[in-house]
Amino acid sequence: MTSQQRLDNTSVGQLEADICTFIHLHNQNPKPFKWTKSADQILASVKRFCHKTQQTLCGEH
Repeated sequence: MTSQQRLDNTSVGQLEADICTFIHLHNQNPKPFKWTKSADQILASVKRFCHKTQQTLCGEH
């Protein structure tokens, strides 16, 4: 199973089995997560999102 495959699960048990299979295969060749944006870039992106969606729960940072 790859990240590009579409699953056609008909039960929760089947979905859980597919998720476990994906995790097992992914962990055979793990790659460390690497940040590609700075904290300031991430906060600016969140701020733009909040303005676009007009969410009042997002405070100004």
